[in-house]
Amino acid sequence: MNNTTIVSILLRVGIAFSFLYAAIQSFRDPVSWIGFFPVWLQDFTGMFMEIETLLAMFSVVEIIVAIWILSGWRGLYSGFLGASMVAGIVVTNFAALDILFRDIPIVFSCLAYAFLSRRGN
Repeated sequence: MNNTTIVSILLRVGIAFSFLYAAIQSFRDPVSWIGFFPVWLQDFTGMFMEIETLLAMFSVVEIIVAIWILSGWRGLYSGFLGASMVAGIVVTNFAALDILFRDIPIVFSCLAYAFLSRRGN
């Protein structure tokens, strides 16, 4: 295996772990995770469904993204999607940066994986 392949695998496993961990924990303890949805989104969503339902739907998407990233298929797109999701969480919860500072390296890991996956590398 060459170094690029090893780096790709390490990035994919690390990124997927963070998505899977968050998804599984949100099913186990939704109260601790609902607060990361911005208030305006909670209010808007509350007109259509319970916020717990939105959290479950988001968690399923996180699991799908984790599997997609692990698969290595179309890494450019899955990397950018993962980076966008995590960056969205950080931006909408910037006041909680004491907690979310660890998410910034995940954003950059997703971007590194995306660029590593570009054709022609």
